[in-house]
Amino acid sequence: MMHVNRTNVAVFAVGALVAGIVGTTSTPAQATDSTDSPGCATGTVPSVVMGSPDLKAGQAGGVYLWHGSNGYALRATHAGSARVVFTGTIVASRSISHVTGVRLEKNDGVRLSADHTTLTFRFNNYGFIDGVNFAADCSKRLKVGIRINGSIGAPNRVKLGKHRASPTSNPFTIERYAAASPSPSSSPSDTPTATIG
Repeated sequence: MMHVNRTNVAVFAVGALVAGIVGTTSTPAQATDSTDSPGCATGTVPSVVMGSPDLKAGQAGGVYLWHGSNGYALRATHAGSARVVFTGTIVASRSISHVTGVRLEKNDGVRLSADHTTLTFRFNNYGFIDGVNFAADCSKRLKVGIRINGSIGAPNRVKLGKHRASPTSNPFTIERYAAASPSPSSSPSDTPTATIG
């Protein structure tokens, strides 16, 4: 069963997406930094996505995405106090669950599609941190697209994992690699590309 926190939510239009409205929570800004949970038959999350970037409000503007022991975490911030609107779509190959908004205000929103495979967000950011935590049920791949102030975000405005690596394009895909493949240190996952993994 999906856990959804529905406190103080502002709904925004997302086409035909109709379910899973998520609100604010007191969850800390950082997701737990840990290795990937064992046991996913779909493979291992690429090392480039692993670990918290230790994000602070007002740091370099962009979207930060990482995987920790509790699943994925996505955060947005920028320097200064002017409004910057971060929007995005995450499409998983399996269900998305345990969706929880982080530090959202009344004009922010997160929405999950009726089939639980597409997560969309809109953050009106004024230099603090807005975000969402979610689990992706061992999804083989996540397709991620980020927009900033209505335009496709430059890849260097997207930061992945502890080392804040950027993909080579936006949108991009994070794909788990098979356990039988080479170790993460020698796999393509250590070089951020349009397809991570």
